[in-house]
Amino acid sequence: MTSALLLAGCASTEVARFSAAAGQQTVIRQGRSAVVSEQSQTTMIVAPPSRQIPSNGRPAYVAAIYNSSPAPITFHYSDISAVFVGPSSAQPLRVWTIDDLQREARNQAILGAILIGAVTLGAGAVMANNPPYYSPVANSIAAASLGASGGAAMGDILTTGELAVTQLENQVLQDHTIFPGEWYGGTFQFDRGPRLEASDPDRTYRITFRVGNDVHQFTVDQVPTGQ
Repeated sequence: MTSALLLAGCASTEVARFSAAAGQQTVIRQGRSAVVSEQSQTTMIVAPPSRQIPSNGRPAYVAAIYNSSPAPITFHYSDISAVFVGPSSAQPLRVWTIDDLQREARNQAILGAILIGAVTLGAGAVMANNPPYYSPVANSIAAASLGASGGAAMGDILTTGELAVTQLENQVLQDHTIFPGEWYGGTFQFDRGPRLEASDPDRTYRITFRVGNDVHQFTVDQVPTGQ
């Protein structure tokens, strides 16, 4: 437990800073930077889920969509795209679907149960470091493994994994028909992109949502906290 606390205390964080384009406005919502985008049929708000973002994590954001048109509009998750904007080129990034995230949650739970049978105290550290980037799901499962032992630990980890799967169902954006005057929202995640030089750690992402006939494009910088 002490090791886990030390690791958590050393973790660095980033903050999100949005740039407003035409038809957009940057705002602060509960201490978090956010951006509002208005198009002919829809309005969107995008913000990070918390004020600070783990610097080794996949970028995750919350999006809310409002249908201001007189007709239903169907949003498709596949119409989200993300690009890492580098100094000389742009790199498309994988946007994780709910199926991807639920598969990750189940795999992490199974891995945790296997590891707990071998080394109870070491499972949490291995679990937390196993994904290529920080994963909230893996982190919660790792915490469960540190607090239990033996057969009970295996059961706790698998239960935590299934709970994570259920929570994702209610939190992650999915295909959805938005009726006139209705808000719809949830979270989405995408790959972090290439490693950067320590001397220039800022990351710029361009996120595009196609909702009906509207196209909302957001530019966000993730910079080290305190910069």
